[in-house]
Formats: sequence, structure tokens, C-alpha cells
Amino acid sequence: MRLLRIPLIAAALLLGLTGCAPGTGGSPLDPAGEPVAPAAPSGQASADADQRCADGAPLELDGQGLEFHVTGDCGAVSVRGQDLEIELESAASILIEGQRNDVEARADIGSLEIRGDDNDVSSDDGIGSVSISGQSNEVEAPTIGSVAIQGGANVIESDNEPAGATDATGDNVVKRRD
Repeated sequence: MRLLRIPLIAAALLLGLTGCAPGTGGSPLDPAGEPVAPAAPSGQASADADQRCADGAPLELDGQGLEFHVTGDCGAVSVRGQDLEIELESAASILIEGQRNDVEARADIGSLEIRGDDNDVSSDDGIGSVSISGQSNEVEAPTIGSVAIQGGANVIESDNEPAGATDATGDNVVKRRD
């Protein structure tokens, strides 16, 4: 009985390894035997690109050192990366969880939340609300509705006095532009 188990175990291991290739990290292989990179999930941009938001559609922008030009009225826009250059028309909301990103909106931003450091955000129209929990960020728009800051060394500039501006650390600047 013991002699029968060894060939069965060896056969099971051999079948389990079929289709695996060393050094591919589990990625599928193309016909030439090279690993194939998985496609970006729907709604997620993965390279320098022109993107289009269908009315109110969410969009995720991720990467390092890339440029994105986004047209259309976006819903929730998530920015996860660093050193991204982003131009967009408008967004219901923007969440930034990265560093050193530059976001320019040609129209309104409903709400802006920054959870990263050294990001610059500007809007040609207005921003409904701004919430920052990062450090050394800059936000600029003709009008800003409200501001809540948990981080430090952030600068918020607008042509109006934002309603209910709160600064938890006291070393942030919320001011009217001259």
C-alpha cells in the first residue's frame, strides 16, 4: 500500500505545477513564453493618458510621474500615486492619497479631501468643501465653501472667506487672495 502512495503523491504534485513558470509571479504567459501584465481594472487609468468620464462616472488615477488629461463631468475621482500631473474638467469629489500631485480643474469640485503631503490643487471655479489631513498642501480657487484641516503647514487661498474654517494645529494658512 505504501508503494502505491508515493507515485500518487508525485503525480498530484506534477499536475499541480503544470502551467506554472518560474519567475513569472503567477502571471499568465504570452505565446512566446513571456509574462503578460494584467489589464487595468475598469475605471482605472494606468498610464499617461487622455481619459473621459461619462456623466458622473467614478475614476481612479494611479501611478508615479504620469500625466492625465480628463474630460467630462466626473463623479468621485481617486488619486493614488505620486508626482502625477492631472487636468480635469469637473468632479463631484476628489480624494488624494498620495504625494506631490498637481491637480487642476477647469470647473467646480464638489468636495476635496487630501490625505497626502505636498499636493497642489486648483480650480478655475470653486470648491464646495476642503478637508486636509496631510502636510504642506496648497489649495486655490475663486470660492471655497468650508475648510477643515488636521495636518500642518497647509495653505488655502480663495477670493472669499471660507465658512467655518477649522485648523486643528494652528500652523496652517487660510486666506483671501489679494
